[in-house]
Amino acid sequence: MPLSDAELYGSVEASKKKKSEDTGFFTAAAAGVASGLIKIPAGFVSLGAELVDLGLGTEMAADFEKWFDDLNPFDDVAERRTIGKITQALAMIGPVAVKGASLGVQAANKLKAASLARRALQAKKAGKTVSLSTFGKVLHKGEDLVTTPLAGGVIGSGVGEALVTDEDIGTLADMLKGTSLEPFAITMMDREDKKGRADAFRRLTNRIKFGTEGALFNLGIAGAAKGVKKLREPALYGRQRWAENTVMEDFERYFLDGLKPAGSTTQRAFESKRTMFDTIQAAKIEADLQRIALDDATKKIVPVADGSLDLAKQSALKEVQDILQPLPGKKLDTMPLEELPKFIEKESGIKNIARDTWKYETKGEFRRLITPERIIGPEGKTGFFKVEDYVITPGGKADKFLQRIRKESGKAAADEFESVIKNMRATVDNLTGKISQKNLKIDLSKKLHAELGNYLTADYLHFNQSSIPFFRIDRNMDKIKAKSLNSFIEQQKNAYKVTEAARTKKPISSIEVPEKELIKFEKEGMAKIDQYLKAKNIDEIDAINKNVLEETTGTPADKKTGRIESDAVKAQTTVLKRKKLDEWEEILLGRIKDPRHTFMNSVAKMTSLNYAIDYFDDIARQGSQKGGTVRNINGVDKFFNSVGEEINITELTKDNIKKGRIKEKFYNEQGRFYSPEETFNIAKRETEELLKTEFDNAQFIFGKGDQPGVTQNGAQALVDAGKASNLTEATGMLKDPKQFKQVKSTGIDGLSALDGKWINAPIYESLFDTSNQFLNTSKMGMLYKYAILGPKTISQVSKTVLNALTHVRNFISAGAFVSANGLIVPTGGDLSALLPEAGKEGVFTAAGRISKQTLKGKMDPYYLNLRQRSTRVGVGGGTQVQVGEIGRSASDLLEEIYTNPALAESKTNRALLESKERLKKWYKIAQDLYVEEDNFWKNANWLLERNRYDTVFKQLGVDETNFKNVLKGQGVLKDGKPISENLRRFLNDSVERFYDQPTRTFRGNYELFLDEIGGKLTRNNVPNYAYVGRAGKALRLSPFGNFIAFPLEIMRTGHNVIEQSIKEMTSGIPEIVALGRKRFSSFALTVGAIPQIAQESFKALHNVSNEEMDALRRIVPEWSKNSTLLPTGRDKNGYLKYVDFSYSNAYDTLQRPIRAVYNALAQGKNDDISLKAALGSGLQEGAVEILQPFTSESIFTEALVNSTIRGGVGKNGKRVWSEADDGFTKVAKGIGHIGGSLIPMESTFKQLLRLEKAARGKTGKYGEEFNLRDELPGLWGFRSVQSNPERSLVYKATSFGSDLKKAENLFTSPLLKGGRISSNDILSRYQYSESRRFQALKKMAKDIEAMKHLGVPDYKIRQELVKRRGLGKDVVTNLMLGIYTPKTPSDFFINRMGEINRDLNEKEGTNIPNPYYLAFPSILQIINKNRGINLLNENVSFSALEGEGMAKGGRVGMQGGGEPGDKELAASIWETEPEEVKQSFEYDFNKYYASGVWMDKLPKQTEEAPKTPLPETPPVDPKLVSQMVNTNVMQTGLTPTEQALLSQEEKSIKLRQRGIAR
Repeated sequence: MPLSDAELYGSVEASKKKKSEDTGFFTAAAAGVASGLIKIPAGFVSLGAELVDLGLGTEMAADFEKWFDDLNPFDDVAERRTIGKITQALAMIGPVAVKGASLGVQAANKLKAASLARRALQAKKAGKTVSLSTFGKVLHKGEDLVTTPLAGGVIGSGVGEALVTDEDIGTLADMLKGTSLEPFAITMMDREDKKGRADAFRRLTNRIKFGTEGALFNLGIAGAAKGVKKLREPALYGRQRWAENTVMEDFERYFLDGLKPAGSTTQRAFESKRTMFDTIQAAKIEADLQRIALDDATKKIVPVADGSLDLAKQSALKEVQDILQPLPGKKLDTMPLEELPKFIEKESGIKNIARDTWKYETKGEFRRLITPERIIGPEGKTGFFKVEDYVITPGGKADKFLQRIRKESGKAAADEFESVIKNMRATVDNLTGKISQKNLKIDLSKKLHAELGNYLTADYLHFNQSSIPFFRIDRNMDKIKAKSLNSFIEQQKNAYKVTEAARTKKPISSIEVPEKELIKFEKEGMAKIDQYLKAKNIDEIDAINKNVLEETTGTPADKKTGRIESDAVKAQTTVLKRKKLDEWEEILLGRIKDPRHTFMNSVAKMTSLNYAIDYFDDIARQGSQKGGTVRNINGVDKFFNSVGEEINITELTKDNIKKGRIKEKFYNEQGRFYSPEETFNIAKRETEELLKTEFDNAQFIFGKGDQPGVTQNGAQALVDAGKASNLTEATGMLKDPKQFKQVKSTGIDGLSALDGKWINAPIYESLFDTSNQFLNTSKMGMLYKYAILGPKTISQVSKTVLNALTHVRNFISAGAFVSANGLIVPTGGDLSALLPEAGKEGVFTAAGRISKQTLKGKMDPYYLNLRQRSTRVGVGGGTQVQVGEIGRSASDLLEEIYTNPALAESKTNRALLESKERLKKWYKIAQDLYVEEDNFWKNANWLLERNRYDTVFKQLGVDETNFKNVLKGQGVLKDGKPISENLRRFLNDSVERFYDQPTRTFRGNYELFLDEIGGKLTRNNVPNYAYVGRAGKALRLSPFGNFIAFPLEIMRTGHNVIEQSIKEMTSGIPEIVALGRKRFSSFALTVGAIPQIAQESFKALHNVSNEEMDALRRIVPEWSKNSTLLPTGRDKNGYLKYVDFSYSNAYDTLQRPIRAVYNALAQGKNDDISLKAALGSGLQEGAVEILQPFTSESIFTEALVNSTIRGGVGKNGKRVWSEADDGFTKVAKGIGHIGGSLIPMESTFKQLLRLEKAARGKTGKYGEEFNLRDELPGLWGFRSVQSNPERSLVYKATSFGSDLKKAENLFTSPLLKGGRISSNDILSRYQYSESRRFQALKKMAKDIEAMKHLGVPDYKIRQELVKRRGLGKDVVTNLMLGIYTPKTPSDFFINRMGEINRDLNEKEGTNIPNPYYLAFPSILQIINKNRGINLLNENVSFSALEGEGMAKGGRVGMQGGGEPGDKELAASIWETEPEEVKQSFEYDFNKYYASGVWMDKLPKQTEEAPKTPLPETPPVDPKLVSQMVNTNVMQTGLTPTEQALLSQEEKSIKLRQRGIAR
């Protein structure tokens, strides 16, 4: 059982700890606030007392502080817990720092005004030039700097903090105490006990240190806040170009722009791109449901079908394909367009009765469809054709097919098939209508209209083969090539006959093909077949036919950058430029005739084309114009924004000056002062120039479109825009890939507004998602991708998507996102949405049904509509962060390909493909489930936000009739009240998609407006992979980090929740202010209060003390050290059990750095170090926690490194194999360890095994006991973990032994390498080594204390320590007692130093004294000063060495080792020193004494030995040595300390220096 506090600390200390335990968390926090506020006036009074003490030499300040400490009733309570110390410090410093900052800003403004007035008076010397020296200009610039609001605020806050200085709070420099850097810690608090004026001076100096560091700390915080804001906020106009230096270019790409979701472009452009992707996804959702419906319908008829009807599954699907596309390939080219519709109807057996209702508008050589979409389905679904517009013609192909199904499977099955076929056909035709609304060439437009009812894209097996050989479909290529060749020869024979018949006027049937022609045809066919089989995609077929086949792995490498790039955003124009192949080509390439694939492929390509063109048009509107205009009216330039509103330059100039965007100028280069009017006019001109620059930067698209490689239009556009002075310069800019990139042409005139235009390179990359193709275009890249990224992806999939327990945790933890956004404090509309009236549906019910029906693959129209709407606004489209990251990684390894086992020739190949398809199916089920666990909460949050604002808008008088006018600030509200500017501004900031900001026009109805408000809040406040910046997506390709995107998103969304709360609370609209308060409260409770309350509750429930919790943190795994730990009881030995709550806490990424700081502060409280010293340590550890997700090894990489580089030892000390294992066993265990990282369901199986053992009362491998109470909660992520302090002690003792040895080597190793060293080198290395040694001992002492707290007996601790090699009994005893004994340099080291020095003297012909003996007195002083200090709550000190000391660069004399007689001897020698020697010591005897120079001039009994060679060290007089026991220096020549610590050789040397050795 754990030892009692009395046993550990004694009764007095135990009493203090008992009080700490009895003081609650919130009680201590409140007491801290009260105590801190009371201490503010005390700080002012104390300052006055210190000034009196300084003048009169009294001790009023110390007396007052003692009196006040006795008077303050809250101080003792606050000091009992860490939270009390924190709140006390904040309450004491915060108000005065804030007030000081406010007064500082006011003072800065007044000083600025005074400076302006003074300079104005100087400028009144009309026309007279006042020369300013360089120094004068520097003074003015300095004056300008310190009179800025920032400088005033920082200085004011520092002064405020200095006024209430508390030495217990200390400074950050206190953390250097006891380290080798201590002498340089200029702001470290001086805590030495002094009296009178000396103490007053010490206190006042500490105030200056405290205030100075506080001001610098505040400046650092302000700078960091600005830096973070700059990194995360999207650019106003986008980056104009990349840096010339490649390193700086990558810094801009991946750091400055890489953390922003928008990257290098604007937020508006980014949202346009996301709208495109999400709208495409929304369209695919419905198409996928139709594909599932076809698959289900087919499965229903195949088992009961009569084999004679040939309705096997593949045959049924082929018939559906023939109905949906009756005229594939080149059959369409054989008839006129006007006859095509009737022929399609005849061949398919389906008639579209509404196709002739379409109307077109023709302009020049282009035309577009102008018939508007209409309501074609439930829930407001729009399109051109309803399902009812398609009629089955009697006796046609479709009718015959449905009749057979009706006969064999019943009417219901036939009706289901009919519905599926009509829906699929309508979907494709409606997409054709959307494309027809674009500006298309007349011939192409007519062709699209004529092909309604027939169009489906073609795809081929040859281009859909797996990159893994045994997963490719075995197509029996010899047989296929022979069949294709025969078809080619027949085609060529027919062509020859037609040509010859025309030439000879003979009937075709009479034409014979000569043998030589047949041989020629066969040769040509074989050559073409071989070339076709080398093609990578359908686009290369034309190149083969034109004999221009090239590599098409991406854009050719740029000569300047060496980058091979590819654009992810493209227009899929293949749907408009279909390549119709001959029969022999289709045989060879293997045309896919599976309607499930061709339908989805068609929808994907058509929606991608349609919405990509919309996106391009939107970008063209955004980037082709300047951000405003300048008009000269009556000889005066007037500035107008993009809406046409005039900009008030005077007010804008004042605002620019106030915010520091423009610096006022008071004199010119020649030194003439400006008048105030001149100064302001100069500022106005700078404002105008800045505005013009911003207008120019708003334009990032140039030219009317150039052909590839041509720059004429683009260059002229740059000159016209003022970006270049002439065409030559402009052409150079366009050819520089760091400045501009040209948009690739779609190949169809008039289709895209961006074709051939030029865009700033950084913006282009963000608009088109340009990426480096290194991994796909180089051998090294491919090797890295498959050897490192492949296993990394598999391990991540195994531990998440394919792990049942992770699914549970994923669902439970995601609920925190809704909670943090206001759910935890439901008010107003939330209550009705959460607890609806009878007959109505709540948000959780709706969200649940959306997810449930999505997983089933069948959706009611209402929920399908909801899902598509949420997807369009970026919520429900499957943007789960971990799956998004896995998906991106997986797509780098294998493309999504069509696989049909039925097409395989061999049984083995078919079995492999069937296995792959089953695995793929189960993986998709698991992945879809994982995504929907996340989507449930996202949709719930979206519906809640939508409902909240709908309720608020009704209260404000905003509805579907006036919301568009409210956005523009026009009209009135429903109650007739005018529209406030606050409301207009807030609504404008609440929407991004479907909204044109410059014109304040929303493109949609009120329902879409509410959808977008809820959508923006959800995609910004709930993690979303689509909003991970370029840096996060690049980091996933590194071998480090697990799910890097998630912590990045937690940081982004957490900040956004706070920012949205502040935005709402400062909106000036009471109803919205209430929403902001609720959001902020919910976030604070979710992120901060609930974990803390849970921890305190569990501690109280299981009677666990604070000391035990601190001790527990020292033995848990490294990843749990800063977690929220909930104690859940004890085992039979009294050892604690706990739940790591952070494991299931979504916001743990935000909490962990804060807990690291808090834990460090708590440790500092126990160590009796200053609050700020502990804060500094905590900030370091907090930074490590922030970086840990990005720098730690991935699951696979860690297993690989453990089994190779680390030699079978994990980071936590756990061994992969035993050192006693033979080589083969080690290899086998290493491979098993690596393989274990890839095994799915590993943690689930382990949990189930523990449950089984718990149920049957069995023990584990190491004798662990399990019980159901601990193990059952593990099914939902809250398993109780058994702490094992005894096992932890083994790891810690081993680590300690290694650390101690390394620390000691820091002293000896560098100094014993040979070569000349100084005494200062010896002392500095000793200080550094001993500081590290002390920290190792301190850490182990605290670990021992923790073991005792947790109940490990002393004898077990001692036994474990004694086992460690290199740990002497004295070290172990001191550790058990918790005391520190500095290490005395060993005899070996001393002797070796002597040898090295003698060798160097002989070699160099010198007689330089051994530097060790010059350093020894200071080493001795350090030993004496720090011997016996408490390892648990004291620190080693190297400060206050007498004289200058080695640490400050001087030679060391007799510090701490001499007696008064020594100083008298030195004084007598000082008197005889020449004047130049005294002058060199600035006539300061203490410096002279400390230098040790005088020791070389002590009287000697022997003659001075010649410098070369150096004599042997004289022997010590035995008679004299025998008299040295227990006597002072006057009797023996040695001090008691020297007698105790020096070796015989050292004693001899010391006696010889004093002239009393023989």
